[in-house]
Amino acid sequence: MERREFIVAIDLGTSKIAAVAGVKDALGFITVLAVEQEPSNGCIRRGFVYNVEETAAKIKKVIAKLESKLPNKVARIYIGLSGQSLQAIDHSVSLEFDTETTITDEIIEQLYLEAKKYQPELLDLLDAVHPRYEIDGKNEQNPSGVMCMKIVANYKMVVARPSIKRNIARAAEKAGYPIAGYFVTPLAVGDFLLTDTEKNLGCALIDFGAGTTTLSIYKNGSLRHLVVVPFGGNIITKDICSLNIIEDEAEQVKIRYGRVGVSDSSDQDVAISTSGDVYGAQQIKVFDLNVVIEAREEEIIENIINQIELTEPSKSLGAGIVLTGGAVALKGLAEKIRAKTNCEVRMSSPKRVQSLGTLADAHDPAYLQAISIMAQGKENCAKEMPRPVTPPPMTGTTENAGNGRDSKGGRRRPDKNNNGGFFSGWRKKIENAAGNLFDVEDDTE
Repeated sequence: MERREFIVAIDLGTSKIAAVAGVKDALGFITVLAVEQEPSNGCIRRGFVYNVEETAAKIKKVIAKLESKLPNKVARIYIGLSGQSLQAIDHSVSLEFDTETTITDEIIEQLYLEAKKYQPELLDLLDAVHPRYEIDGKNEQNPSGVMCMKIVANYKMVVARPSIKRNIARAAEKAGYPIAGYFVTPLAVGDFLLTDTEKNLGCALIDFGAGTTTLSIYKNGSLRHLVVVPFGGNIITKDICSLNIIEDEAEQVKIRYGRVGVSDSSDQDVAISTSGDVYGAQQIKVFDLNVVIEAREEEIIENIINQIELTEPSKSLGAGIVLTGGAVALKGLAEKIRAKTNCEVRMSSPKRVQSLGTLADAHDPAYLQAISIMAQGKENCAKEMPRPVTPPPMTGTTENAGNGRDSKGGRRRPDKNNNGGFFSGWRKKIENAAGNLFDVEDDTE
């Protein structure tokens, strides 16, 4: 894909709207051309567009900032789907045959299309993914080419409240940007971060966001479980406000001094001074700060671990647990999860992304979701520029009109009827001589 063509993806988060533009090669490696973000300021809550008008205005603003770094304007966008109501449910479809039949790609496609017709009550079907097949009652990872009397496909159906997708579509329409496609954000992140080997061995991907924490569990190459816990980094920040500091300062204090695990703090007696515009500087102890953080983070971690144990015991996760998301930078978080699960825990590290020049923000976890969505896109999102009009070639008569020669190449007699008469002809000769003089100089350089 040429540099004047690119893919644009938008991630609608609780704390921010992130926009990314980039290109990808045939091997799936990403080159990020530009990133931008705009604070959500309450218009998006846990993946749900709460205020359509304000969200539309912020989408326009963040894309305008993105366009200032790109060679072309943005024509369309890809958008991720996430949020508190997102979940994966099981659904099976089957085909029976009168005689033994060889399973073809057309039959597998027929099963998929049948699964997509499923409409759960009060929920919107977003995607049908990672089928597990049974051939005459036996599990079969790759059924194509196998003969059988009956085939069953067990799909994971990713569903959410209908208003999730509907409100996003309204906001994008008001912003003036057609949607090139939707992608389920946790699935896009899983495809971008995890290798096939990790998905086969068993891996839990935990995405700590501002409004929610999302758990995706993979085993034997397939999605086994997807659930969203309605707590994220923002609720920890609000808890810290109970120490009599404002929310903006609470977020900065959490990032700079906060830690999961009170007993691990080496500076528990150090006091932290905040600005305190009205009542003067507030004094809070690191010990008190970490008590608040520990209590809420413990609740989130326990919820996640319970979901893991109900679906796939942690001891069967051969590739361990991978942490990602904007709220994952809290010190001591990985150690706490490792101690509670006895699993190998690591921070996510995208291996297929590079940035253009010195674009360090491309490796910021805050943009990971948007980059993962962009990696799924295929359609050029750049506005097509009009091609320059090529002037028609000049004819022989016109070509020789200004060099004093006729259409046959001979020298043309001066026209006595031309304006300027005799002196005009001499003036043109002088101008031509001057022009020829400069031509000679140019040739000798």
